[in-house]
Amino acid sequence: MFPEEQAVVERIRKAKASVLYVPTFRDKGEVPHPLSDECLRKFIVEQGYLWVEKPHPATKNSVKISGIDDNVLYLDNSFDINVVLPEISILISDYSSVTYDAIAFDKPVLYYAPDYQHYLVNERGFLCDYKELVAGFEAENVPELVHKLELAFTDEEYKRKLREKVKHEKAFVCILH
Repeated sequence: MFPEEQAVVERIRKAKASVLYVPTFRDKGEVPHPLSDECLRKFIVEQGYLWVEKPHPATKNSVKISGIDDNVLYLDNSFDINVVLPEISILISDYSSVTYDAIAFDKPVLYYAPDYQHYLVNERGFLCDYKELVAGFEAENVPELVHKLELAFTDEEYKRKLREKVKHEKAFVCILH
């Protein structure tokens, strides 16, 4: 492991919990950054969580939100995601295949997709029924995302369902290969 990778891993390990946000690349349009919403920033800071963010390798200009620097770690778009996946508490993504990598590491996944309809029609579309795949674990706006994060960290029944979802998706991933 390179020294900069080791430093990132150590920072994640020191955190109470960590949320890895990995949005996919978009050819057309952008998604409002979830940390631009005060609701999520407040939740991350009050809970003492670390928000780790890794832009897609093709992304040229990533958004960085200031004001909560102690609770946010921005990774370079060339950073090897596989270095941090074993260390994180939960992954948030939208349509990225990194969700399957997280599942391979037995990590719970939440899906933040405020632009679902736009992505379906104007971007790349889907190989499977996205809504069926993410059912119960998706958020279309930041308040929903915060609620799902709260459940993922505090509600035992929701955590159980997330673990079951990971097991189910692991089987789905194996079928795809």
